[in-house]
Amino acid sequence: MLDKIQLSFQAVDNCFVGVEGTLHKLFQTPAKFVILIFNSIFIFNLSPIVFVVLCTSVLVSHFLYRKISKYSFSKAHELSRLDRKTNYYYNTTSDFSFGKDIRIFQIQDLLRQKFKQSIEEKVAVNREIQNYTLFIKTFCNIASVLGEGVAYIYLVFSYVNGSMSVGDFFLYFGLITIFSSSLVDIVTDIAFVNSESLKVRYFRIFLSFEDDGDKSNLKSIEKSSEYSIDFRNVSFKYPKSDNWVCRNLSFTIESGQSIAIVGYNGAGKSTIIKLLMRLYDPIEGAIFINGINIKEFDRKEYYKLFSVIFQDIKIFAASVEQNIAMSLGESVSKEKVKNSAKIANIDQKISSLQNGYNTNLLKVIDEDGTELSGGQNQRIALARAIYKDGPFFILDEPTSAMDPMAEYQFYMNFRNIVRGKTAIYISHRLASTKFCDKIFCFEKGCLIEEGTHEELLQLNGTYAKLYRIQSEKFQSV
Repeated sequence: MLDKIQLSFQAVDNCFVGVEGTLHKLFQTPAKFVILIFNSIFIFNLSPIVFVVLCTSVLVSHFLYRKISKYSFSKAHELSRLDRKTNYYYNTTSDFSFGKDIRIFQIQDLLRQKFKQSIEEKVAVNREIQNYTLFIKTFCNIASVLGEGVAYIYLVFSYVNGSMSVGDFFLYFGLITIFSSSLVDIVTDIAFVNSESLKVRYFRIFLSFEDDGDKSNLKSIEKSSEYSIDFRNVSFKYPKSDNWVCRNLSFTIESGQSIAIVGYNGAGKSTIIKLLMRLYDPIEGAIFINGINIKEFDRKEYYKLFSVIFQDIKIFAASVEQNIAMSLGESVSKEKVKNSAKIANIDQKISSLQNGYNTNLLKVIDEDGTELSGGQNQRIALARAIYKDGPFFILDEPTSAMDPMAEYQFYMNFRNIVRGKTAIYISHRLASTKFCDKIFCFEKGCLIEEGTHEELLQLNGTYAKLYRIQSEKFQSV
């Protein structure tokens, strides 16, 4: 799939290849055909044999050019993979977020070597293509020389025999040259169009790809103050994998509940959230919102239900205001942005910046951009989720980069932040699950325990074991 996406991008990479290059050839070729037809009439009148020989030599060239196109395209997937590899190493060395690791672990030489190796691999593949092209074009040139040679020999014999004047000799000499050149150009253009049409086909597939199939049958999400979630025998595994991430999950989350999802690493906690948000679709079973299968909803409309803080928070190279509102211009409510920042306890930091809410973040675009700390980035992400104000509030390890004081303030304000909303919270810090209405404990993709904090402690199962381990660790400190 990644190779096909890369090839589809090549279809619009520049004006000489892909879509635009094909259009140029399609507009230029008809004029060449007109010239070819007029020349064909004169050459055919001169000698049908000469005409047939010239056409045969060009047809041979056409066949050989098609072999070049097919061979080049057979290497396209390999080149796409090498392009991604090269771009990865280039982007890694220019990404500020990798700077600390590169310096501390002294991996400059390793990355440089990897980058050089990927470049050399690309050069080797391109050399194979060029060598094959040169080899085949040699035969194309031989065919062209033989065809034109027969025609020129015929002209010389005709002139020597006196059946052709000097003027006719030079006239037909020029016509044969133009005819052969035009025919070769047309054949080359056809081969080019055939080759580029394969890239264009991938581009058309890319443009036609939609998250949802037939949108005419999709249902609108009714505006409601209550949304219940129902997982029914949901199973999921990643493509080309035999291991199930989750298996036969069935549970219900009532509207307005605060739910904690806990478990060991690799238990499938984050995957379950991504299934709910339709970032993935179940392999088996289904997920329902208010009794309706979520696949029946328009995906873009469905995304509007969720205010999310992901574990791997992404800050964009844009202003603080745009990072919170995730929109531009008049659609941004400045008052709502500031209010969201206050609730997320990041407004004082933003106000202290040189340009306040108009300060650009990151140094990728703006060299004077501001780099915030991990905890501050988490609070920006929290403000972003508050601003969106979706009926579902989902937090995946939201305080992992916060200091204890900031974490305490977050939990103190959490109930006010999600009041009236369904909140789903993933955490490894089990002391923070006490405020939740219900706790789901997962192990190896299965829901093994369900209940309140007190109920699960009384159950004395996996949750109680994890909680005691963490409690003892903090008490020993």
